[in-house]
Amino acid sequence: MIRRPPRSTQSRSSAASDVYKRQVHGVAFTKENIQNTIEMGRAMKEANQVQKDLMKDLNMDELEDIRDEMEEMMWDTQEVNDMLNRNYNMDVDDYEIEQELKDLDDEMFIQALNNKTEQNKPSYLSEISSKKEKNKDILS
Repeated sequence: MIRRPPRSTQSRSSAASDVYKRQVHGVAFTKENIQNTIEMGRAMKEANQVQKDLMKDLNMDELEDIRDEMEEMMWDTQEVNDMLNRNYNMDVDDYEIEQELKDLDDEMFIQALNNKTEQNKPSYLSEISSKKEKNKDILS
């Protein structure tokens, strides 16, 4: 036995009606798209005119000068930052510093002693020592 496929439950007139409904819906959708495109074109035209009007007020040379000044200030700021961020970290041995300070202290002490002894010398001894120094300078 051969089975036949079930017949459509819709009549021919209702199927045609559905096709027409889809076509009408497609036409309405196309009309809406065209209307949106026209509105978008008008908006772009208005925006273009506004941009042209604004560009008339814009001085490109002045804008370029301002940009150059800002770039120069940026370089100056970077230079100051680099200068402030320099690393002055030196590897110094505490023993060496203490030794150097001790040597300076000894030297200052010896100078103070020499000055004290020079002040306590009688004037005739000071004159003799100064003459000896002059003779040394002449001989050398």
